[in-house]
Amino acid sequence: MSLVNLLFGFSGRINRTQYWVGTLGAGFAAGFLVFAVVFTSLLGATAPQAKTAAAGIGIGLLLFLCVVMMVTSWIGLALQWKRFHDRGRPGWVAMAPLLPMTMVMVTIVSGVTTGADVFQVAASANLWMLLLWAINLFFFIDLGCLPGKAEANQYGNPPGPGFGGGGPRPTMPQPQAPAGAAPANAMSSLSGAQSAMDRAQSRAHDGHGHAPCDGDGFSHWRSAFIRTPSGALSCTPTRGR
Repeated sequence: MSLVNLLFGFSGRINRTQYWVGTLGAGFAAGFLVFAVVFTSLLGATAPQAKTAAAGIGIGLLLFLCVVMMVTSWIGLALQWKRFHDRGRPGWVAMAPLLPMTMVMVTIVSGVTTGADVFQVAASANLWMLLLWAINLFFFIDLGCLPGKAEANQYGNPPGPGFGGGGPRPTMPQPQAPAGAAPANAMSSLSGAQSAMDRAQSRAHDGHGHAPCDGDGFSHWRSAFIRTPSGALSCTPTRGR
């Protein structure tokens, strides 16, 4: 995933490392820019020839802060959106904090315009602030601490490890035997059986084509191995001499 898609895109999935690096990196960059611009503006405003342009500097600084806040908010929303995808949830869950934030602003503005008591306004806003705190705690645990789903989902394949991410790790293919080959254990069993048959015939054979019949119970009977026309060996009992 490219850096532009990581910070500004809303498609795909990102892991915890990408989420934390993007969030902390964007926050530090925005803070550094704001500090540098504010410090430079204050130095310029203290110069004697720049006092007449103080109003213009203040308006420009306000516009710059608004742009920085908008870009930072967009990056944070994009990172949370893709991280929710990795957790198997829809991305619009990342917009849940907008409700309590909006209600806090509405409560404060309404209290100021109506001249309500400050403590009453603060008590009403604290309820929404508590809800906002609970949502942020859920985001911290779910997005920043818990791993994503290991399998692919409707939002794409799982990202790889580390900041680079990417697709899932490829699995090495297992070697397979040819289509007509017999299994190794079957071949070894057949070879062992053939060896056992050869040893049995060797022990039974007496050197003259005759072998004792051990299983008939008659020691005066002998069995002669006679080869049939088909090539097989036939055991024929004969009376011993």
